[in-house]
Amino acid sequence: MSLTPSARVACLLVIVAGIGTAPLDSGRSRAALAAVLLGVVLITRPRPGWLVRRLVPALAALGALLVPLWIADADRGLSIALRAGSAAFAGSCIASTLSLTELGPALAGVGVPRALASVVHTLLWQLEHVGSEGRRLILARRLRGARGFGPEVLSQLLLRTAARAERVDLAMRLRGAEGAPVGPRFGTAGVVSSLAALGLVAALHWLPP
Repeated sequence: MSLTPSARVACLLVIVAGIGTAPLDSGRSRAALAAVLLGVVLITRPRPGWLVRRLVPALAALGALLVPLWIADADRGLSIALRAGSAAFAGSCIASTLSLTELGPALAGVGVPRALASVVHTLLWQLEHVGSEGRRLILARRLRGARGFGPEVLSQLLLRTAARAERVDLAMRLRGAEGAPVGPRFGTAGVVSSLAALGLVAALHWLPP
């Protein structure tokens, strides 16, 4: 894609939010959703292997969260699952066009507070420490007699990694670093693409039944 990273992040946010909130109760709206997803695939051209590796865990987590709702109300559960799965698919396709080093500056470019974008930039910059932190957490649980691990380990890992990123970012700032640079702005192509994405998801909301 020839769009700047900031424009791609803006399109991602618009499309994911639009799909996630769209009423998909009619065949016409579902056909329009399929057309939007096809357009996203044709534009982004994600690598199948990359997409499967990222999308399968996300869909598995969504499925686990939606099982109780599906049991209580099958129709509503399926509707939410369709929206959530489609939003995850579209978001993953657009994310495939972004490198990890582009995300922090891109967030700053779309107006995310510089401090938060800087923490995200630092977090992604030191991803090699996540694996070692996770191994330490699992070892600590095993030493306490726990044989398995669940979502609480993942949440604790995310909290520790974010805390480490904040400390590293603060240390860099105290040494005179400016944190995450602000990425290139939208430009004309970015504005046009963002408006086009907004128009697509608006059509999903306003289609007659």
